[in-house]
Amino acid sequence: MFVKRGFRVIQHDVRGVGQSVAAARDVAGSEQFTFDQFGLDACKLLDHLGIKQAYILGMAWGSRAAFVMGSQHPER
Repeated sequence: MFVKRGFRVIQHDVRGVGQSVAAARDVAGSEQFTFDQFGLDACKLLDHLGIKQAYILGMAWGSRAAFVMGSQHPER
């Protein structure tokens, strides 16, 4: 639906899924699934792709990550 309307669609998931490398571990466990880590990784992905602005969408668990990403990185 989005592609047909001229949008470029990029799907992003947490580290350690697919071919990605897991995040570093801290004393309490793993930093891999924090909203902060998700947002930083998404920004790096957008930078790598040369994308300055994006519509960030999510559903279920992803809606929380999308909300945090938008609020912590409003320049996107």
